[in-house]
Amino acid sequence: MTPAEREARALHQGMKIHGPVYRDELASSFSISWSRAPYIEGGWQKIPGGPEAPVYAPLNAPAGRVYFAGDWLSHLVSWQHGAFMSARKAVTALHTRSLAV
Repeated sequence: MTPAEREARALHQGMKIHGPVYRDELASSFSISWSRAPYIEGGWQKIPGGPEAPVYAPLNAPAGRVYFAGDWLSHLVSWQHGAFMSARKAVTALHTRSLAV
């Protein structure tokens, strides 16, 4: 998408949550595709298979009673969505474990 298209989409989606004030109070916007920025590609590794890739299995398994979560435990490294996905996976595993007791 072009920058204008990204802004329009963000406003459309944001207004679903926050109402017209989301659009009305926007002074300016900025967006970038970090994976396309020169000299920064190494910050984000893409492991084939996404969050269910076998390489993540030992990292997402609990160590006794300790569960780990973070963006670094998902295929969306360095991004809030990856952290939320990882946290949800850990909480779901903990919940499932507590129901089995």
